[in-house]
Amino acid sequence: MFWRFKEEVEILFLDTCTYVDVDTTKKYNIILSPSLYWVKKLSLPLKYTHEVKKIAPSIFEEILPDGNYNYLVYKDGDEFLLFAYEDKKILELLESKGVPLSVVKGLYFAQSIVDRLDEPYRVNDETLLVEKEGIVLLLPISWYEAAKPLKIEENKRLKYPLKLQQYGHIVKSATLYKVIALLGVFSLLLIFEYVVLLKQQEHITALKDELFTRYHLKPTMMQNRAILASYEKKYKEQKELRQATIALLKSSLKQGEYIESILVEKSVLKVTFVGITSAEKRRVIANLSKAKIPFKTEYIDNKFVVEVKL
Repeated sequence: MFWRFKEEVEILFLDTCTYVDVDTTKKYNIILSPSLYWVKKLSLPLKYTHEVKKIAPSIFEEILPDGNYNYLVYKDGDEFLLFAYEDKKILELLESKGVPLSVVKGLYFAQSIVDRLDEPYRVNDETLLVEKEGIVLLLPISWYEAAKPLKIEENKRLKYPLKLQQYGHIVKSATLYKVIALLGVFSLLLIFEYVVLLKQQEHITALKDELFTRYHLKPTMMQNRAILASYEKKYKEQKELRQATIALLKSSLKQGEYIESILVEKSVLKVTFVGITSAEKRRVIANLSKAKIPFKTEYIDNKFVVEVKL
């Protein structure tokens, strides 16, 4: 099952139960079936994908069968998409389907076509692809009354390819022997370094435990980062509240003008003035404008109200 993609590259959907017909004179972009990987969509208190990739093994450890897994992470809006896959199984499946690596231009998860799955699309007589809550799933075709044949638009660019070095781990025997010989040269040095590092690790672990106990930290860095983020948000709001309040309290009020109330609710500072006319309001908000603090004003029951979003 393949479709024309751009000029010289065709698209091939790869699944254990799908027949493929390959022309070795052409190049193919391979779409990997959801049956060949695991995926999670999460909101995490982290900023960069490389940070999330470091903790990916611990996130998947409860659901993955035994195996040698690689991981891919990219952002989807404010959330992260995490993938776990076994490159060895993908290589074995390509070989069993008669797809040589020489014709593979790129490999992509089926997740990369999520924006094109506006309804169920049939993969074969038993399964179909469907998008649920932003995740591409492979489900039994019997679960749906009808499904169109899978077709990927020619003018759509596929995103987030698996780099060839991530699954090109088969090496020639000569290269393997050279690597083993090189490792043998450093083996004695590594053993000595291991003993030294083991002692340093024990010392560092003791210091870490003492630090976590002293400052009442949570057991994982993810929890501590979340707490830090919440405190940073509170600090930012408090700082903006203090700046806005000082600016308003510096207002030059005349006789008969006064502040009736100062309220903070849902990250909004609301200050109500009595006796301020529309002609005089610039004098009151001059300090806010000077400090470049965003605000809005309105009159409610002849009272001048200034609102600052924190």
